[in-house]
Amino acid sequence: PCQPQATRRIGDPRQQKSEYTGKYIWHTVGDNRVRSEHAERDGKTFHWDDPPDGGHPGEAPGCRCWAEDVEDDDKRKKCNLLKAQLGAARNNRDKAKQREDEAEEKFEEAAQRSEEAWEELLDQLRLLGLQLGWALLIRERRISAPAGVLDAAEALWEADAEAAKLQEELDLRRKDTKEAEAEIQRISDLIEKEGC
Repeated sequence: PCQPQATRRIGDPRQQKSEYTGKYIWHTVGDNRVRSEHAERDGKTFHWDDPPDGGHPGEAPGCRCWAEDVEDDDKRKKCNLLKAQLGAARNNRDKAKQREDEAEEKFEEAAQRSEEAWEELLDQLRLLGLQLGWALLIRERRISAPAGVLDAAEALWEADAEAAKLQEELDLRRKDTKEAEAEIQRISDLIEKEGC
């Protein structure tokens, strides 16, 4: 009968029995001369290290049965699963990177607003003839702002708080992207290890 390429037969001069590992599917030639116990095994899976009664296909005298290696099917399934996981991990990384980029853009906008609020506060203090030291003390909320610069000080505090919050968000998004990259590397290493 026609046999798949993955077929390994007992008695094949190219291989020693000690080379057989993993599982195989028992096949008969399908005619009326097949032993009944072998016909019952047709299509069933066995392990090379645990032979059924009477031995593996082809071992019994006059046996024309043959073994189809399923080790390659198992490996193919595992490789397909790993490749699917790699695709999903790349997709997750791309989404994480997109969220990181969006967070970075928001943070940069907030940092710009904070810088503008700082400059406005400095301008207000210059109008009153006050020095940079006052601005630093106001920014750290160590002293109250004079009446003329209170609005500028409050705008600066709000901008600083928003920038700090968005910096935390950006740090989290960067961490997510790093973790996604690590997952891609982990799966890639498994694919290489499995020889997919």
